[in-house]
Amino acid sequence: MCEAPCYGFFDIHAVLAPGASLVPASIYSSLSLSADNATVTPVACQTGESITFMASELPPETIPGAQVIRVVVDIDNSSAPFNDKSGKISLSFNTSLRDTFGNHLPEQWGIDVYTTN
Repeated sequence: MCEAPCYGFFDIHAVLAPGASLVPASIYSSLSLSADNATVTPVACQTGESITFMASELPPETIPGAQVIRVVVDIDNSSAPFNDKSGKISLSFNTSLRDTFGNHLPEQWGIDVYTTN
């Protein structure tokens, strides 16, 4: 169990059209977070060269031309019903996610992450 605040992050690699970048406002408006056995609150979304949260942990470019979206979250599993339980965090982006060329995410994308206590 982590003492609050306990920050973590998700790195999502988005492949975009050459020369495009993500529209920051669309990242926030398309993002959805939920959790079982914890409270998860988004703290920041950072992209590309503007990633400052744990920047030393940025993975090497694994997908040529991909832009990294770092979603920083505060995870709290310290309250009574969550204490010492594993859980699931679900992160998704809906189709309002778009780039500077107006291209939208064609369908909702999501990932589930399972945690330990």
